[in-house]
Amino acid sequence: MEITWNSKNGTFSTLCFYNESGIIWDNILGGLVMMDTRANTETSSETQAAKVVSKWYKQWWTANWLWGSKRGEIGYQITIYYSGSTVSNADVSDWGSISLGKAKSESKIIKRTGAYGQCQYALGLCTPTGSLSFNSSKFSVSFSGLGSNIVSNGTKSLYP
Repeated sequence: MEITWNSKNGTFSTLCFYNESGIIWDNILGGLVMMDTRANTETSSETQAAKVVSKWYKQWWTANWLWGSKRGEIGYQITIYYSGSTVSNADVSDWGSISLGKAKSESKIIKRTGAYGQCQYALGLCTPTGSLSFNSSKFSVSFSGLGSNIVSNGTKSLYP
């Protein structure tokens, strides 16, 4: 079936396949995600039960299908271990996944001990009509193509 779309930029048409339960594939709907580019964050609450205390910070971005269900997610979490005001260790984890598209994540600790812990991260996801490229020497990610995308690079410091 051919669908005609009207937008403020004009009229265009796409080809879709359907069965008795509805549209099963459309080249526009398959390449779109609905997303809020603001990240979600969580932080741990402190407990003083042990001599070494941990504290973490988590940040992630979620992509949804046009009809609302979750399509993919990228994110990272940094954790520091400290006693008093001195960080004794730090670690970081990252993740990236998407259905019908590409997702990748990379992270590393760049400051493990002392007054704070710090990580560096590069995260990206895109729909099938886009492509991601990662530069490990600059620790960055970029996007190209016609699809939807979420790309985030940066560093995060966490203090006791």
